[in-house]
Amino acid sequence: MPSDELKKRLLRLAWPAVFMNLFQTLAMTVDIMMVGRIGGRAVGAVTLGTQLMFLVMMVFMTITAGTIALMARFTGSGEREERGKALSQSLTIALLFSVPIGLMGVLFSGTVVSVYGATPAVATLAGQYVRVVFLAAPVFAVIAVSSSAFIAAGDTRTPLWVNGSMNLVNVVFNYLLIFGKFGFPRMGVEGAAWGTLISFVWAAAVYIALLSRKSGKFNLSLSSLVPEKRMMGRIMRIGVPAAGEQLAIQVGFLAYMVLVVHFGETALAAHGIGMRITGLVFMPSMGFAVAATALTGQYLGKGEPEMAERAGWMATKLCAATMIGLGIVMFFLAPHIARAFISEEAVIDKAVMFIRILAAGTPAIAIHFTLAGALRGAGDTRYPLLATTLGLYGVRLPLAIFLGFFTPLGIYGVWFAMIAEYNARSSVILRRFYSGGWKSTEV
Repeated sequence: MPSDELKKRLLRLAWPAVFMNLFQTLAMTVDIMMVGRIGGRAVGAVTLGTQLMFLVMMVFMTITAGTIALMARFTGSGEREERGKALSQSLTIALLFSVPIGLMGVLFSGTVVSVYGATPAVATLAGQYVRVVFLAAPVFAVIAVSSSAFIAAGDTRTPLWVNGSMNLVNVVFNYLLIFGKFGFPRMGVEGAAWGTLISFVWAAAVYIALLSRKSGKFNLSLSSLVPEKRMMGRIMRIGVPAAGEQLAIQVGFLAYMVLVVHFGETALAAHGIGMRITGLVFMPSMGFAVAATALTGQYLGKGEPEMAERAGWMATKLCAATMIGLGIVMFFLAPHIARAFISEEAVIDKAVMFIRILAAGTPAIAIHFTLAGALRGAGDTRYPLLATTLGLYGVRLPLAIFLGFFTPLGIYGVWFAMIAEYNARSSVILRRFYSGGWKSTEV
């Protein structure tokens, strides 16, 4: 395939995925921007609550990694019946895991939030947020698996429109419930959680309707959800290392957040704003990662490993160029970006520094995300786990402790450690992809 044609195919998959992930991240960014009008304490509470919600999302990465790898292979080889089985069994696994996780989050939210060591006022607000968003665990499971199914089939536009509508619902209900507009109760931080929950329910309902259409690509039915040991085993074999990666990420992030909390409410609020910007900055990388995942899996399914490799390298080059340009814009517009979230000058000053530190790490972020996506598309989920473990526990946390507590840098040193981690991760992933060993991975 000529390079121009491959580039066009990547971009056709990537740009809807960029906006799909952008819309999903905006659901949480809108929460921060709206509660920012209440004050820095509310921003800190939603930051902690969102971090715990990511722990829930980690479980579903187990399923979605296997879903994408298997369904992309079946799409490439033309095995539609097997593709349908992979989808239905992925949904079954997701629902079996999500219900007990959601219940535990609701029942023990206060205990879980206390791990961060936040001030009592922030912890109370965070507990209110967590109790509600953990109710969304089953519906988020449906969203994660469903969007992965469409992506694996080469359709990134449907998830784009579903996630776009989800965010519209989120913005409307956030406005109504945070500030108590048009007769709705004024609920503050808890209102932000209910807005997120309602938007997730909407998106899950739309996905189920699309997947169940008899004229559609999947023709999902209740009978197909009956557990099938063979397919569930294949999904879990690919997904468990991906779950290990996400578990390592979330536990490491929890420990990292404890370090941030040590520097006070102002630093925590600035970190919360910075993390929302981080989520938005990751969008191009996630989009190209999705494209690399889908095409790598499809080309391997067709028996064309060299094309799979070309797709991975091409996606990485396009992503790196995009991310470097974005990093330059972020660096110079950092003060304006921070002021869009909050008006407290002390928080703005620290948030500006976070954004500029993040801008310096965009090339490494591009390499890591895109090539890790290509490896997952091949079913090679062990090396992303290795890169994550090395980066978080061998670089970020020890360096954050040293720079944050044993040098004058303080919170800025903690943030510098984040960029060092992404450089370490990208080095491991780059070496693995270059070796070509992933081409023979069995799924």
